[in-house]
Order: sequence, then structure tokens, then C-alpha cells
Amino acid sequence: AISMVTFHHIVQGQRRSAFSFLNRVLADGGIFIMADWDNSVLPDRTIYYDLEHILMGVVFSNSAPSMPDQLKLGTEYLSVDNWKREAQQAGLRYSASRSKLGGLGPRAQANRSISGNRDFNIVFERGL
Repeated sequence: AISMVTFHHIVQGQRRSAFSFLNRVLADGGIFIMADWDNSVLPDRTIYYDLEHILMGVVFSNSAPSMPDQLKLGTEYLSVDNWKREAQQAGLRYSASRSKLGGLGPRAQANRSISGNRDFNIVFERGL
């Protein structure tokens, strides 16, 4: 299973269910690859990440939000460690060896100077 920069759209109360579901449906030896954005440094990058979503609509649909409530996307951007913790609490097992990209673990991936979005990939295996 693969999630490409999507989990930050799942509200906190439903994320555990989503991770638990993934753990249940993965076959023996199956993996879940998660790519998302790390929000562990100050200042908080929520507004920056949300603007990336909003600007796509402005560019491609030629309309901008006109009311402040339209700027509330309901997104939540966690740190690599918090994403890992939530997935593990739902039964998934973190795979350090499979999470390496170019020899870097997820936190090091987010800290690369070329990673303006602080993006990372993390791999989980089916838990018991």
C-alpha cells in the first residue's frame, strides 16, 4: 500500500482507524509506504503547506478563497516521529532498513537542505 502526501488530510480521530485498517489488510510480508511532510521545526509550517494546496486551485481554477473559513483545510501536519508513533500505536511495525532513501532515514530525509517541503518516506510492515 502507498500513501503519497495524503495522511495529513485524515483527521486525528480517523487516522488510527486508517492505520489499523492498513495493518489488517496487508498480506504477510506486505508493506505500507508513506510519503508526507514533516512539521517538526519552528516556525510551524502549516500555513505554508496549506497554501500549497490553495494555490493549486487559484492557478488551475482561476478562483481564490474569498472568506477566511475557506482557508481552513482541516489538515494536520505531524513530525516524522509523531507519524511513526501513530502508525505503531495502530499495530504497524516501523521498518528502519526499508525506510532508508539514499542511505537516509525519514528524519534525515526531511532535514536535507534540498527538501524545501521537508518531505520524507517511511515504510511500515504488517504488525502482529
